[in-house]
Amino acid sequence: MSILCKLFGHKSREHDYSGGEYMRMGRGAIDGIGREHATLYAHCPRCEKKYRAGQIHLIQRECDRVAISAQSDDSALLDAMERQRIAVVPEYEGPWDAEIYNDEGQPNHHGTGSTPREAIRAAIAAQTAHGSE
Repeated sequence: MSILCKLFGHKSREHDYSGGEYMRMGRGAIDGIGREHATLYAHCPRCEKKYRAGQIHLIQRECDRVAISAQSDDSALLDAMERQRIAVVPEYEGPWDAEIYNDEGQPNHHGTGSTPREAIRAAIAAQTAHGSE
């Protein structure tokens, strides 16, 4: 580190509009309310060292919200599998099958889908439709 950087701090690139240097980001922890923290690192042109320039909260993208929603949805599906004794089986080169056993020895309702999630949802929909008839 240069003497000037020790005395006055690292030189920033705040007036450098060439676009040649980007800050680097180190991703951090997710806090209790779902915000992800990150640290920004910059390169000092004076002493040629990397330094911590600041910390930020990352903005949650829509695809991240969908992934989080899918995770919570998967929890609900897993709970339904346990509670209603749903078995999911892949067909050879075909769709997935889901069978609801409830408290019976034989499956009561059946669903098919291109993914395990779709098959479980189809089986639950079949059970719901049968119950409302």
